[in-house]
Amino acid sequence: MSAPHISASWHEANYRYLHAELERLRLVLKRHARWLRQEWDADPIADYHAAAVSDAQADRLLAPEDRAREQRFWREDQEAARITQAIAAAERELDRQRRELAQAGVVLPIEELAAIFGLNTFERDVVLLCLAPELDPAFERLFGYLQDDLTRKYVTRHLALSVCCAGDLSELERRDSFLPDAPLHRFNLLALEAAAQRVPVSSARPLVLDERVASYLLGVNRLDGRLAPHARRAPEMPIAASQEAVVERLQTAIETAPWPVVNLLGAAHSGKLAAARKLAAGLGLDLHIVSASLPEGLDAREMARLLERDALLLRSAVFLEMQAAEQDALAVAVIDQCRNVLVIASSAHRVRTDRPVLAAAVPKAGAAEQSALWRQALESARVSANGHVESLVQQFDFGPEEIARAATAAAEQARLGDPAGLWTVCREQSAWTLDELAQSIVPSYTWEDIVLPADAYRLLQEIAAQVEHRSRVYEEWGFGEKLSRGRGISALFSGPSGTGKTMAAEVLARHLDLELYRIDLSGVVSKYIG
Repeated sequence: MSAPHISASWHEANYRYLHAELERLRLVLKRHARWLRQEWDADPIADYHAAAVSDAQADRLLAPEDRAREQRFWREDQEAARITQAIAAAERELDRQRRELAQAGVVLPIEELAAIFGLNTFERDVVLLCLAPELDPAFERLFGYLQDDLTRKYVTRHLALSVCCAGDLSELERRDSFLPDAPLHRFNLLALEAAAQRVPVSSARPLVLDERVASYLLGVNRLDGRLAPHARRAPEMPIAASQEAVVERLQTAIETAPWPVVNLLGAAHSGKLAAARKLAAGLGLDLHIVSASLPEGLDAREMARLLERDALLLRSAVFLEMQAAEQDALAVAVIDQCRNVLVIASSAHRVRTDRPVLAAAVPKAGAAEQSALWRQALESARVSANGHVESLVQQFDFGPEEIARAATAAAEQARLGDPAGLWTVCREQSAWTLDELAQSIVPSYTWEDIVLPADAYRLLQEIAAQVEHRSRVYEEWGFGEKLSRGRGISALFSGPSGTGKTMAAEVLARHLDLELYRIDLSGVVSKYIG
């Protein structure tokens, strides 16, 4: 139900239905107003309530509480009885509309909200009551009138308990709907805010519908603005066969009531995100990536509550990127609190929690699998590798996410008419960040610039050839299976200063189209450690 994909007809159907609900609420408020008027008419100084309490009002306050008085009035008063019949007719009409819309495949957000969070009839009506001023500002003055105080032009807990009767629930059950662990507050659907004037009694403080929830009911389903800087939707990406096998085992092991924590173990960029996205999709869920590092000033537990609510509204799993060895406050809060959504934690070491954990190591894609990933990503992005897939694999040790990102970036550059090829995009994506440890050098020399003895010149060209043809040696000729480590190429250039050692390195880097860095060993090696 994300905003860009909602048709005008859907919006119109939802709008009509919500206004039909508001008409029912108006009848409920009208009936309650008639009851209040007969109470006010019986008070000789009703116009001076703010300054005095009459004897008649004091007698009513001192009398034993009779919660059924108003309901008896509804039956005995002719006008109130007529309104009650109109309310019943409105409810039947709403039932008919819901059935017809359901048969037409139209999903109503208010019904989805009630189903997702398990709202009872009273809680559902409280949400609609708080939404009413968003659709019709006249409700604000109505709220002030019904509370005999125009400074209270908002829903309060007391007003909600007075007008939202929900005959299938007792008063105690309705009061329990406002407890901290009940859905209205547990999932941040409503907030209890401070009034403009000091209100010592919590039942008289404003009940405000969360802006994110109001938007959802009106047809806009996107991540809460408070979460947007810290979470993003996982993009499409390929997945290696060995990683897909891990996902299949996890999917078989998962039982969704309640969700376990899935802990994907492995090095950074090994393909854990691709595995998480595949797992979520297999369970019918979207996936949102959340960085476990939380900026200062934000409450971790509050962020976790918002994240759980939005994951439920978006039908999404949560992917926690845990970089540090120690679990930070947000990671702990999400893992401990978000028990109604699938949490997939990415870490190098197993997470610590009292919840059930399904841990699985995600293997890094080998050279053959990386080749397959490149071909799949390039085909999807409609980018040509010009027959250099194996060279890409040998030079850039990318996981599924990096491969997908590089293919997408290359496609965007091509659409902009930028001649920079896929190789250049990969170089930029894999550029080292060495801060003060290294100095980047832009190669400017070619083979024609360097002057060397024939044997040294030939040896330099052999080094270049070895790098260029690594994929043929390791993959086509099969030497990669025998050399699982040590595939890098090291060359030692020796000689006095000014003999062309740096120039030779520049020639190689430019010929091979690689980054070149100068590192001063005295800055990275300690004479005390070695």
